[in-house]
Amino acid sequence: MNNPNQPQRPVSPPPPRRHVIHFSGSITPVTVNNMKATVLQALTSHRNNPAASQASELYFMFSSEGGDVASGISLYNFLRGVDKPIIMHNFSTVDSVASMVFMAADMRYTVPAGRFILHSFSRNFPFASVDAPRLQEAAQSINSYQSIYTACFKERIKNAQMPIDFDSIFKGEAVIMDDMTALATGIVQKIVPSDGLIRADDVHWWVAP
Repeated sequence: MNNPNQPQRPVSPPPPRRHVIHFSGSITPVTVNNMKATVLQALTSHRNNPAASQASELYFMFSSEGGDVASGISLYNFLRGVDKPIIMHNFSTVDSVASMVFMAADMRYTVPAGRFILHSFSRNFPFASVDAPRLQEAAQSINSYQSIYTACFKERIKNAQMPIDFDSIFKGEAVIMDDMTALATGIVQKIVPSDGLIRADDVHWWVAP
């Protein structure tokens, strides 16, 4: 019979597990805020739930057609600040500024036939009259974003077999890379099929669009 006055033994926390974050969609202020919130939940969910497993790493199953540049830069810097190993796995296509988000990972994979698209940036002026100073400001903003984008890739890729020609890209020559080209340029370090990657014993998170 248990003695009610006897101190209870502390419950041992479960071992750390891989936390998988699923994201498929555009890079927008809303989806980026949802992504940040999901990452923070994955990192801290064990604090209020003794039965929850702490994250050993964050594994992103990632696909995006790109979107808002400023939001993408913000997410890149946020992910670089995470103190857990981050793995990005391209499950379909990673385009435009989404490729910068992808580069935040410590390890970067793609499925066979995965695709990456790099191209110059643009600025929309929907239903607005634009004067010369605003056009000049927009041009300077695009150049600034493209410099940040280039610096990100140069920082994250070392000794690539096939360097990326950003000067040509920003002159309008978009580059569509298959899995082997992405490997040669250093955007990914490995080509990994999806077989068996979605495991029941992982902790799964879905980023709301």
